[in-house]
Amino acid sequence: MVNLEKTRWHVYYLFDYVKPKLYDKYDDESINRSKEIWKFKNFDVDANEYFKNEIINGIDRILTNIIKDDVKFLGLSYVPPSKVGKPSPMRNVIFEIIESHRKGEIKIGPIDELKIYNYSNLLKRVSDVPTSHLEKKRASYPEHLESIECEGRLVSSARNMDIIILLDDVTSSGASMNACKNILAENKINKRDIIKFAIFQSVWDREE
Repeated sequence: MVNLEKTRWHVYYLFDYVKPKLYDKYDDESINRSKEIWKFKNFDVDANEYFKNEIINGIDRILTNIIKDDVKFLGLSYVPPSKVGKPSPMRNVIFEIIESHRKGEIKIGPIDELKIYNYSNLLKRVSDVPTSHLEKKRASYPEHLESIECEGRLVSSARNMDIIILLDDVTSSGASMNACKNILAENKINKRDIIKFAIFQSVWDREE
């Protein structure tokens, strides 16, 4: 099982995302896995299954090894894409995880009483922000803060969760995840109850 690491922005993650400039410094497995995330972003079925299982393993480790109290009510949400209305594979992953758990096909966390809730609509992008890999400009924390809103009708139930895990595929500077966490906190969802978890941490950004 892979190690669950933590960035200096307090984002838990599973793998290094290797950008092309660093291919000569990393092994083939790391490079190939980094390439697979683009298939995931494009809704490739095999990539979805692979990363869904890794996300399940990561969530299980967070609940089992990091959260000290028993979690009975878990909410799953995600950072919205940079463009308004753009679909995200994370929405499908959240639905599939909840369905598999409800049917008893998977076990997550140390207690059998865990209930998982779908908060994939809790956050939404209301204006576009730059995408670093396409527009060569990374959106800043203020840009994320101003372009994301919290869905008011879901807030009251989200406050009843023991924790909410905020998912993303790749974290770079942590700006979008921090913005989402603070937006939720502004809506009176306790900051300490929000866990940031990404599949990848960008190696290039870590070394810059």
